[in-house]
Amino acid sequence: MVIDIAKALHMPGVPMPFHFVLDAMEDLPSAMEMLPTANIEGTVLFLGKDTFRVEGTLEIPYKTHCARCVADVIGCLKVDFTEEFAKEENDENLDRYLFTGSRMELAQMIGDLVFVHFPAKSVCKEDCAGLCPICGQDRNVVPCSCSVPLEGNNNNTKPLAGLAEWLSKNQ
Repeated sequence: MVIDIAKALHMPGVPMPFHFVLDAMEDLPSAMEMLPTANIEGTVLFLGKDTFRVEGTLEIPYKTHCARCVADVIGCLKVDFTEEFAKEENDENLDRYLFTGSRMELAQMIGDLVFVHFPAKSVCKEDCAGLCPICGQDRNVVPCSCSVPLEGNNNNTKPLAGLAEWLSKNQ
């Protein structure tokens, strides 16, 4: 996603709109699968002295897995942003992105926004019962009768054995 900023260089203070449909992105978080219709839109504003402000909204529909039961979770990452781009690094403002010539590449900024704002854990529903740590049964589908040992109780159970068995059957 490259913005040609040649016109903006001659129009300080005048916002220049942009819009891109994102077909694919590299370096997404490993738990995230990007779905179609992702886009980014906003404006570029020349601030002078080879510095630009880029403002807008990033919207990426995604699919991931529930942190409790491993079911598919469909969500949409929506991030409003304001970032600076400049031709040179500046010790006073280390959070700006660099560009060369009259072209501004947005890929690094978009990747950073996704990594910072993508949820650490997603759940299929707030009251998801998750997988039983003993037998691996999805407790949203079938309640199990396992008694879950209290933490610190060293009874030599293998709490992930059921999950390993379930994964081998369902892959």
